[in-house]
Amino acid sequence: MLKNIFETPMWHKRISPKWRDELKRLTGVIKDIRDKDPNSNQSQYLNGYTTYYSKEDILNSKDFINIKKVIETEAQEFMKELGICDNIDVKVETLFGNINGQYSAHSMHIHEMSHFSGSLYLDANIKDAKIGFLSPSYLSMMHFNPDMFDKKSFKTSLKLTPRTGDILIFPSWLLHEVEPQQQKHERVCVAFNIILNPRRPV
Repeated sequence: MLKNIFETPMWHKRISPKWRDELKRLTGVIKDIRDKDPNSNQSQYLNGYTTYYSKEDILNSKDFINIKKVIETEAQEFMKELGICDNIDVKVETLFGNINGQYSAHSMHIHEMSHFSGSLYLDANIKDAKIGFLSPSYLSMMHFNPDMFDKKSFKTSLKLTPRTGDILIFPSWLLHEVEPQQQKHERVCVAFNIILNPRRPV
């Protein structure tokens, strides 16, 4: 009997079109934060920008209250699908805006000190940079090349091209990167980390 073990869950969905105007507004908010940030030319994010290194706390900003609720609602649906929603509170612990200008990229990384992470794309199109994921199993490969098989079970990498309104949620330990942005259009998203807390008895 075939059994798949150590599967990696991911939530990929496009939120309701009713949020399109709000996503456009928040794109402007993040660009405005960048334009007012005296350290916007920081070397940590060449040709791009992130509020992660700024003093701007968008997690607790009134501008992002509604979109934070959207993220938490999607995360709750994800946890429900995973069967771990009972007696669990889902909380967005960190939230930061990212802008990918032309040629900017984000190297392979994980998100420490959280359970799930993800991105909600405020302005992204089919020609924008892909997000890539790498299976932890890849680091353990020696003589076996899993990509020689045309089976999802053996694949060690995945690339997605998010569009405006797409939300991705995945385990924080999953290695991921953003490929270089080839066009002049600025790809904008909010990235987040999620903590799961046991719900206290009433």
